Amino acid sequence: MKNLQSIEEGKWVELVSVELTDAEKSLLASKEHSDEKLVLIQKIQNESKKAVSASVAKKANTKYNEIKPIVEDTDVYELIAADFIFDDTDFVAGIVNYRLNEEHKQIRF
Repeated sequence: MKNLQSIEEGKWVELVSVELTDAEKSLLASKEHSDEKLVLIQKIQNESKKAVSASVAKKANTKYNEIKPIVEDTDVYELIAADFIFDDTDFVAGIVNYRLNEEHKQIRF
């Protein structure tokens, strides 16, 4: 299973787990504010997102456009985030968070 996310229409990444050592886990849990902790946080942010293939991105865009609400010319639509679970052949679940005319809404499948 792949966890896909988009925070900008048409751009998808795969969210992956980052393995941490016990020392790194302790550093993250600590209340100290250090350069070492900031570097670790940056490492996690960089390694937790992986590029998806063009074919997977195309399938994700197709699914997104299929469930995206119809937006009239006078409406203001803003994607907050789309999170899909993909099993290498099809999407098994997902959620789209968005604002339509400043009202937060969700679509689940």
